[in-house]
Amino acid sequence: MTGSQQSGKSTLCKILVNYAIKLGWQPVLVDLDLNSAEISPPGTISAAMVTESAVLPSDNLARNSITYFHGDTQLITNEFFKQQMKELSEAVRIKHENDLAQFMHDYQLDMTSAA
Repeated sequence: MTGSQQSGKSTLCKILVNYAIKLGWQPVLVDLDLNSAEISPPGTISAAMVTESAVLPSDNLARNSITYFHGDTQLITNEFFKQQMKELSEAVRIKHENDLAQFMHDYQLDMTSAA
């Protein structure tokens, strides 16, 4: 989500996350704003699976996040930031695949026969 400062981006994200939780989902909240402290301290980018309705920021969310330390609240370089976003995206993808594999194992599901 993008937009100008004080336009309600964080508020809308919080509403959508809490709505998803009420529907029984476990959304992943990603914070790429280096000035934000929604998930982790300023100067970082983070992603966290949200499992319970909460007012953000939350200590529980911070403990369960994947966080990359950027080192400043301003872009050090575009390339460095892009690389961090790429690594964070890959870490979230791997986490998702591992969780799906564990779920399928736990419930003895086989996706090869589903086609």
